[in-house]
Amino acid sequence: MNSSVVLAETRLILRLHRATCTKLISLSPCSQRAHSDNWSHSWTANNRSYSTTGSFSKAIYYFSYHTSNSVNISTGNNICYPNSSYPDNNNQEDFNKAVVADNSDNSVMNLSTVISRLNNFAATSLAESWDNVGLLVEPSPPFEVTNLMITNDLTELVLEEAIEKNINLILSYHPPIFVPLKSLTQRTAKERIIVKCLERRIAIFSPHTSYDAVENGVNDWLISPFVAEGSKVEPLHPVTSKCYATPGRYRVDVIFPIEDTEKIYDQLNCIDGVSQVFRLTVVNTTKFTMNCTDRGLERIVAYVNSSSSEMAQQSVEIITLDKPPIPNHGMGRKCKRKQPITLENAVAMVKQHLQLDHVRLAIGEKCALDSPIKSIAVCAGSGSSVLKGVKVNMYVTGEMSHHDVLDATSRGISVILCDHTNTERGYLHSLKDKFTELFDNKVTIHLSSTDTDPLKIV
Repeated sequence: MNSSVVLAETRLILRLHRATCTKLISLSPCSQRAHSDNWSHSWTANNRSYSTTGSFSKAIYYFSYHTSNSVNISTGNNICYPNSSYPDNNNQEDFNKAVVADNSDNSVMNLSTVISRLNNFAATSLAESWDNVGLLVEPSPPFEVTNLMITNDLTELVLEEAIEKNINLILSYHPPIFVPLKSLTQRTAKERIIVKCLERRIAIFSPHTSYDAVENGVNDWLISPFVAEGSKVEPLHPVTSKCYATPGRYRVDVIFPIEDTEKIYDQLNCIDGVSQVFRLTVVNTTKFTMNCTDRGLERIVAYVNSSSSEMAQQSVEIITLDKPPIPNHGMGRKCKRKQPITLENAVAMVKQHLQLDHVRLAIGEKCALDSPIKSIAVCAGSGSSVLKGVKVNMYVTGEMSHHDVLDATSRGISVILCDHTNTERGYLHSLKDKFTELFDNKVTIHLSSTDTDPLKIV
């Protein structure tokens, strides 16, 4: 049976910084180490998956060995070498024709470029400090991304689906590595997943709470059914910039008599933890303004108190430098409607939006199904901490503790619980078209068909 393997269709990138062609007598699948690291690729032939690194001739021999008969090796230039015509060390011209440089193939995208674009879509710096987001598993380079699969949770079943679909990058909303792993064995599902991803050269990226916080992210999607003309939507807990515009946490102003201005200026500049000292002389006084750290603040106050200037001691002003908020970014969302809806209508809207037959409803005290709902707060996933203390008519989230639900209803707030991942998965499905455009149609986007919420109402 004749078979043909076209490397261009699997988007093979040959990375040969120096031409090497080492002939190999025989190879078995993934059983022999590569002779060099010049070339790397994974492919499927005859319904079997392979992954290797090495020289160009090794790729040819791999395909020749595993398909037995006539094999056509084709590069992006459509230059074919049938079995009887391998390039070899003695024919440098033919060998060079077969090489396709990384920057000459614009039909593929390397992992670093994909990650960069994912970070531009939603910066990982938006995530909560306790979270574990970003690139969690990175196969050794070179590594091109051709198939990306989106899933809410990376389970062993989802991973098997990814392997069947030849996925080389999994975007798992929930990070499969959260609690630090002390070993990589076959003992637990988490360990087995990471081991198999490394073996199969599958990268893992997790956005989690960065997608919760970003504008037009998970929480904006979750609250969207309630947004009507004239509605006001805002984050419950705005995200602030991770960096200060200037060094230090405090700004200190202090006024000294004009005498010894230069000496005082030099001494303030020498205090550890103090930066950017400015001075302004007006009439017979000089005002010093500086930024400082916690430790620097202590030393400035000690310096002023040790001075003989009563003016300085009475003029000290300390300003805390807050991080600037990022507009429309943050955890949770709150919507204030101009026109109210009934609680019964709100429940129907949630079920339709999330495509659920059932949700759990706790009706607030002194409320009923026909009670008006004018303000709504949502939090994808687990909403107890994010929604706590928020004053609205209704909460929508995946899960809350029993006592937090009781606390909300005691304050006249009705609560709709939809189960954790049901409040997230629909947003992830909306990313398929967005990501196809984000990656210039160079990466095929897949949605996991085996990823579901583990809880079912029976």
